[in-house]
Amino acid sequence: MTGTQLYLRLLGYVRPYWKIFAASTVGMLIAAGTEVAMPAAAKPFLDGTFINKDPVLMRWVPWLLVLLFLVRGVGSFLGQYASSWVAMRVIMDLRQQMFAASDGAGQHVVARIVAMEPQQSENCACTAADDVQPAVCGDQAVRGARADAR
Repeated sequence: MTGTQLYLRLLGYVRPYWKIFAASTVGMLIAAGTEVAMPAAAKPFLDGTFINKDPVLMRWVPWLLVLLFLVRGVGSFLGQYASSWVAMRVIMDLRQQMFAASDGAGQHVVARIVAMEPQQSENCACTAADDVQPAVCGDQAVRGARADAR
């Protein structure tokens, strides 16, 4: 399985959550747009308030800056929260698929974790991750990844 095939397969798990994924993208675009707006607005703000002493700008610049930071915060929050929500849902779907596997791979992972209980937690986590990948991605992808790692 190539990287592109794996990416498209994972993207298929995102499809049921496309609206939230789109909201995440919109939030990230809003945050990125306000990042660009800050330096673009800095020169007119500084020139109008400190050099020209324009009373209209002196009255509205603080409010516009607060509004800009508020929009930036909302966009950043929306992008991060929605992205994390979709990621957690995809992971939940993958885990449900793994444990519902007809070949018993999910039960094998649980049995190995229970058997390793007295061991260190990082060993349990590594073994669980190694056992999850063949159940979800297929055994061929794991062999290819292990060959790449050597």
